[in-house]
Amino acid sequence: MPRTTDLQRIRTALDRDRTWSAYAIGDLDPERLPDCSWYAPAADPETLVLLYRGFTPPILFATGHPELLSLVFAELAAPRVSLQLLPEAVDALPPAYRATDTKQMWRMTVSAASFRPAAAEDVAVLDLSCAAAVAALFADARDEGEEPPFYKPAMLAEGSFRGIWEGADLVAVAGAHLFSPALGVCTIGNVYTRRDRRRRGLATRATSAVVRHALAASIPTIVLNVSQANDAARRVYEQLGFRVHCAFVEGEAVLAQHGS
Repeated sequence: MPRTTDLQRIRTALDRDRTWSAYAIGDLDPERLPDCSWYAPAADPETLVLLYRGFTPPILFATGHPELLSLVFAELAAPRVSLQLLPEAVDALPPAYRATDTKQMWRMTVSAASFRPAAAEDVAVLDLSCAAAVAALFADARDEGEEPPFYKPAMLAEGSFRGIWEGADLVAVAGAHLFSPALGVCTIGNVYTRRDRRRRGLATRATSAVVRHALAASIPTIVLNVSQANDAARRVYEQLGFRVHCAFVEGEAVLAQHGS
């Protein structure tokens, strides 16, 4: 199955469902594009696979027909991949790959029309100078296995992160994995509240501030991911005007011939 570098074809396939494809659209940014390997069957413009090597293991994203996706997956050589797949695409992983760990997720989205902002008087903009404070907050998350898995300090430079301070301590944060007015996507994540400051609406206010910032930048596609097991978080996001767009699967898979 040939790799493709035809950006027009890639964009057309991703634009068919921008909410599902938001992360892949963001990876078209010139800084991230070198880490992308795109695969597409010649006969089907709707089927597309992305192997994004900006993280270890690389992230596997797909859109299109499961039968063709199975053929594409068989062409990949990555021994282990991190999954960002719709359920039908997970079913297409065998025989090439075997899922070893999966989590059922919701992709949620909000628009200018549906957004219901929360109070933001105590929410501050975070930048690279706040990296140590964010690291200290995420150390609290690490103790309970809640550390955001795709955070990089360089993300603070994009200007999308918001947080709440108590004196010199950062106690809540929300940001974006990808923030691109040029590509029209904001993928909200890295949301965390220190364990001893929960149930006070801090993460809600920080997340609301990120959405407000994205809308002010005229970004049309704003999404976030939440575990299907976390009803409380889903309800919080729904209060801000988010709605569930689709179910999908996070996790990992290994190349079948490599074993577990």
